[in-house]
Amino acid sequence: MRGFEGKAGKVVSRPIVLLFTGHVGSSWLTDLIGRHQEINHIGFEPIDALSKRNTDAHPWVERLAQGGDPTLFPREIRRAFSSRYHAGAPYFIFKTRARVKHQPTLFYETIPSLNSYVILLRRRNKLKTAVSSYKRNTLKISHLDNPKANADKRVAIHVDPAQILAIAESYIRRETKTKRLFDRYKSDYGLDGMEVLYEDILHPPGLGELMRTLSAELGIPSFESESRFTKMTENDLQLAIANFDELANQVSGTSFEKFLFDDDYDPVAEKSKWIRWPLVPTRRFFSFWK
Repeated sequence: MRGFEGKAGKVVSRPIVLLFTGHVGSSWLTDLIGRHQEINHIGFEPIDALSKRNTDAHPWVERLAQGGDPTLFPREIRRAFSSRYHAGAPYFIFKTRARVKHQPTLFYETIPSLNSYVILLRRRNKLKTAVSSYKRNTLKISHLDNPKANADKRVAIHVDPAQILAIAESYIRRETKTKRLFDRYKSDYGLDGMEVLYEDILHPPGLGELMRTLSAELGIPSFESESRFTKMTENDLQLAIANFDELANQVSGTSFEKFLFDDDYDPVAEKSKWIRWPLVPTRRFFSFWK
């Protein structure tokens, strides 16, 4: 895809939008995709950084799609361009949490009008998501800081079971909303894209299949499956949590018990099938419910 006339004007660089909720391997996957010579990686969560500054992201994303000079953009967007910018690249990628209320124009108008390719990255096992979040926020161990130095810190940690459950529940709620947005993009806007599950690409066969599919759908040469990020948490909860038995007792008899030894249980897939509300409720919609 080299140029088309969209609602936002002439598009010369098509956005690849990776939707995520946190601790699902988004930095790792975005880094892998963004290392391709025909894809520009525009930095670590630039949209989220702009949202924190109350800066509207949609005009900057439109300018990127129109081939604008990245040196003129806000620091959050130009962060990765200095060393990895490929002039004339037909794609650029950014990852973002689906914080629609902070960036409504971006999510409801700009992303669809630019014919974006949307990737939803999810993780089935929410207990593992919660442990990764807990480890990042309590021990401050991050794959972004110094992957090689942190590689030896994949040690079992002592967790607060009640807090782990609260974190897991919050991620189920967030991911359900994000999946519903992704499903809307596919059904209502007809956008290209795919849903990717972390557990399916954690090992080489699944990752290779994903990269081959993405290469074919985008019409670009094959990817190199190399990343500078290192996994910080053991995939086996019994190895990742020092007080595993305490957590197991806490979740016994609940739906979370399935997460202890099963990576196939996926409550978000079921919840996202419930009644879907309009993306932007209108006055006519509300009058119907009076």
